[in-house]
Amino acid sequence: MSMSPEDMAAFFADEAAQSLSVLDARQGHSEPYLIELNLQQAEQNFLMSALIDWRHGLADPRPRLRLAMEQCLRAVRVLPMLLTPTPPSLRFRFFDVVFLGLLIDASPPEGCVALIRECQATAEAEAGLDYALAATLLGEATALEMAISGAEVPKRQLLMRDTYSAYAELLKGNSEQMPLAEANFARRRSDAFYSGGLQIDGGGPDNAHVIDYRLAAIIKARRLPVESLHVLI
Repeated sequence: MSMSPEDMAAFFADEAAQSLSVLDARQGHSEPYLIELNLQQAEQNFLMSALIDWRHGLADPRPRLRLAMEQCLRAVRVLPMLLTPTPPSLRFRFFDVVFLGLLIDASPPEGCVALIRECQATAEAEAGLDYALAATLLGEATALEMAISGAEVPKRQLLMRDTYSAYAELLKGNSEQMPLAEANFARRRSDAFYSGGLQIDGGGPDNAHVIDYRLAAIIKARRLPVESLHVLI
């Protein structure tokens, strides 16, 4: 039997709490892999719970967005210093510090800008676009456009390219691109690339339960005069 949206939101919040309990355990403090994994899962599960609350109007999503942001801040403090073979850009979705910070009116922590730049320089195409989007939101005006023009995007990722191209136009203040951005998000429901990705990104059936939080951050950052389910009210 499928879960109700309320049950889904509670489930993901519980999953996040379990990841935090592992981090608080002795082993979770000493194993770099466990630190990476559980910080990633705690952040993503708190975020997924918040997005479900947001999409279905169950509750104000900000409390759980703040919990997700707390994991981002913890990751910025801890993960870059770990002795681990994982490249910095893959240890955590550090770009979420910028997106979530915008949504809850929290400034990036000290050192975040340098970390975003480092990760952008070494990340592969998919994560590289997110780091470039974060850099643009932090004030590097052409970062995303340059990343799009320089990215080699395979055919199965064309929707990803279209998505970030629309983001780039919205970042310039072109609010008439909003219907396209919304349509791109809806297309994730039937897109093979997004359907195989993280639930927070709204691929496959999860498309009906979340919003595009990157788009929401852009709307808020640029104060775009639009009406959309992706606007945080």
